[in-house]
Amino acid sequence: MINFRWRGLTTQLFLLLVLPLTAIALIVIFASLRLHQNAMRTLVGERDQLAAGATASALGEQFTHRATSLQGFALRVVESPDPVSVLENSAYLLDDFDAGLALFIDDDKLLAASSTSFPWDDLQELETVTDFFSITAVDGPRFFSIADFPESGDFFVIIISSSGAQSPKVAGAFSLTFAERIIAEAFPLRAQTGISLIDDSGHVVYQTDAADMETQDFEQAVNSALAGETGTDNVTWQSQEYVIAFAPIEPMGWALVIQESWESIESPILRSTQTAPLYLIPVIVFALLALWFEARQIVRPLKSLQEKAASLSWGEFNKIKEPVGGIEEIRRLQNELVHMSTKVQRAQRGLRGYIGAIVAGQEEERLRISNELHDETIQSLIVLNQRVQLALLSTPDPKTVEELQRLQTTIDETIKNLRGIIRALRPPYLEDLGLGASLDMLCRDSATTFKIPIKFELLGREQRLKAEAELAFYRITQEALNNVHRHAKAARASVVLSYQSDYMSLTIRDDGKGFKVPDSPAEFAPSGHFGLLGIYEKAEKMGAIFEITSEPNKGSELKVSLKL
Repeated sequence: MINFRWRGLTTQLFLLLVLPLTAIALIVIFASLRLHQNAMRTLVGERDQLAAGATASALGEQFTHRATSLQGFALRVVESPDPVSVLENSAYLLDDFDAGLALFIDDDKLLAASSTSFPWDDLQELETVTDFFSITAVDGPRFFSIADFPESGDFFVIIISSSGAQSPKVAGAFSLTFAERIIAEAFPLRAQTGISLIDDSGHVVYQTDAADMETQDFEQAVNSALAGETGTDNVTWQSQEYVIAFAPIEPMGWALVIQESWESIESPILRSTQTAPLYLIPVIVFALLALWFEARQIVRPLKSLQEKAASLSWGEFNKIKEPVGGIEEIRRLQNELVHMSTKVQRAQRGLRGYIGAIVAGQEEERLRISNELHDETIQSLIVLNQRVQLALLSTPDPKTVEELQRLQTTIDETIKNLRGIIRALRPPYLEDLGLGASLDMLCRDSATTFKIPIKFELLGREQRLKAEAELAFYRITQEALNNVHRHAKAARASVVLSYQSDYMSLTIRDDGKGFKVPDSPAEFAPSGHFGLLGIYEKAEKMGAIFEITSEPNKGSELKVSLKL
């Protein structure tokens, strides 16, 4: 009974296919969950880092704007004989300096102030500001942060600037109301995100309600930001995981730190999406079985049938008869294709006869035209040339002699061109000297006409063919060289006629611009390759194999092989 169950198809599929694939799927799913969580942590860290950098940049722009405004105010104070009037006319600056502006002379004496609510008289008593008043030359505006001053406990930032050692010093004080607004705009929907501003002395100057973590990792983030670094880190505090992002605030030298709890980020929807792949295991198993059956019974037979059907367009009718297997519908389709290929073969036989009759009629007409040109037109031109020569002997007038000489030259060129046309219409050496000599002469004439070197090479011992076959090979070479001249833009070309014991081949190569070869001869005409279509029909009529190889900018090779 055990052996019988083991040999059963269902048991074998389950033990050999379903069970291993399910185990692999579980491993992949849990590994992907882990990778997904790590990727989410990295993504959140990058998001917070970008947010911290953008917010710090916005805060820094506000500080820089106020410093620039105060420096301009200091320049106006120096240029004016009445600094107090300049202060009185600078009310527009109070939007940025909400605690007021002040003027100091003799390094530490208050000259005037725009606001009496701020204790400017006690400013020089602060240790952080005392050093500034002792400086005789000031390079630019300087920032000072004052906590718990005045007694209200508010935090103020003071900027002091001067335009020279002997000029009055100007000071402006403002609160961090604008910083709260910028932070609120940058994080409108993140109530559980803790945001802290730390000054260059390490004091927390602003902090949201969610910012209450005090760990060594948090201090390291603050120190890194105060050192001018931007970054992110994942830390664990009180059994909870946090994402910390930090960035420096220039030109204050402050630090902006963002801390965010991972649990607030990992929403229930996100947690459900992490476990959702577990429900797909049965679907994966069923899909694997379906794919196996499809590949076994449908895809591979169809692919094989497609390759055999593609060979029909190149005249290989026997391959379609080879069985491909698969389901019953595929076998029926193959039978229909075999039946269709039989009809195509019959149609091609009739078409070959029709094309053969057309080609024979063309060759007869070419022969008739060449004979008429040779026997009548050229002979008449020769007689005319002789009469011109006689007229030259009997004419003493120099002008008449010059005109007759021009006429004689025109007649000679016309005879030469007509003989070239006759050679193109009727190969003069094909019947007497054979295909090799005729192709050699064709290459010489074409090289002269097309102004490119064309090399001819004969390999093996030449064997005479039927007159129709030799003429077909000649016409194929003629058409191929014309294509090289008209379309390929080649610098050189070659023609190789090779004879083996049981077959012969004709190969024409060029180093021109090449082209994309159509998938089947049926696409020659729609693609505009009428010359290739004519070559293919000539090769097919005499039972030869036609092959063409080409790529853009890599030249072309055309080969016609005939079994002897």
